[in-house]
Amino acid sequence: LSIGLVLIGWGILGIFVGQFVTKAIMLATRIVIHRSISMQYELPSLRSSFRSKGPMLPMMKQGFWIAVDKNVGNLFPQGFLFVMSFFTSAAVVGFAQLAYKIGSLPSTFILPQLARMSTTVLPALRAQGADALRRNCALLLKHALLIHTAASMASLVVIPFFILVFYGSAFSAAITPALWIVIIRIISALNLVNQPLFRLFKKAHLPALWN
Repeated sequence: LSIGLVLIGWGILGIFVGQFVTKAIMLATRIVIHRSISMQYELPSLRSSFRSKGPMLPMMKQGFWIAVDKNVGNLFPQGFLFVMSFFTSAAVVGFAQLAYKIGSLPSTFILPQLARMSTTVLPALRAQGADALRRNCALLLKHALLIHTAASMASLVVIPFFILVFYGSAFSAAITPALWIVIIRIISALNLVNQPLFRLFKKAHLPALWN
């Protein structure tokens, strides 16, 4: 919608109007969906939720550390590239940024989906006992590592041709660091269940402080 308004001449105002209309439509849609789901599953209404006198501090504390963890994680590689810009040329920083983006593609396509699944599945498995949780965590890690490793190995073959075809030989210096980033990020699959488990056991501050 924003792009369409800009193309018909609304300019910068069209971007804000498009964003506002989109958010308003999504808000109305979510209210309707929430009402239908709350009636089906006997969930509390929004009004009763706001009137609830239950303790909010533990949830706010947990949410605070989750927000810190996510935002600190977003500082990489931007923070690294910013510091790098003080010690080298803009061209080298550009090569490093391109290498990181392309080298991170395998984990970007696969791991976020698996992480979202583990966030919803692991709390349900906890109700089945510690043994079931431990067993399924091991299975999830094993399959995630195998799938991610296979995708990474395939990308090692594709990435050099991808950079040469879409960026040209002038960017060939980014090929080697991109391949190293692919190899290094293979082990990131082992961290797949860490954050869901830390949140499940109310230890969300640990990954935030570690980052």
